Amino acid sequence: MDEAAGDLKQALPRDFLQIHVEVHQKSNSTAKREDIKESVLRLLNRHNIVFGDYKWTEFDDIFLANNVQSVAVVDTELKLKERQPINLNECSLSIHIFHLNEEGPSTENLEEEDENIIAANHWALPTAEFHGLWESLVYDNEVKSDLLDYVTTTLLFSDRNVNSNLISWNRVVLLPKDALL
Repeated sequence: MDEAAGDLKQALPRDFLQIHVEVHQKSNSTAKREDIKESVLRLLNRHNIVFGDYKWTEFDDIFLANNVQSVAVVDTELKLKERQPINLNECSLSIHIFHLNEEGPSTENLEEEDENIIAANHWALPTAEFHGLWESLVYDNEVKSDLLDYVTTTLLFSDRNVNSNLISWNRVVLLPKDALL
């Protein structure tokens, strides 16, 4: 059944393909998201054909050079079985603009008489410590795609305040340590 669904996804016209574009805004940039999005769309219009995931780190556009660390077309291998040209003008683009939090984790301590024991670390996401970890996960494409779908669905349930008595879902995703390179 899953294989048939995957084949159906491949048979759909290219304009149904949703492509995610991650825009890492420089930490010192105060540019408005709308202005960055417009400049990124101009960049993507100039370089509208990509072969799988692609990342720009140098820009001819002065506004992008001053405000953006990188622009990356990501996770295309999760949507396409074979490496093939992707015309970004024929796709639905989701542009995600973010700053990395560089403050590190805050800690929650258990207070014992003689010593402080760290009970938990809390990171404000997205954080510089975790940047690039997703790309280093080595799984079959189906596993990464399923993980992404699961987390997306979990966030949707949470945003919509779905009653956990009606639909039960686990809010924790654990990945084995040996999955990281």
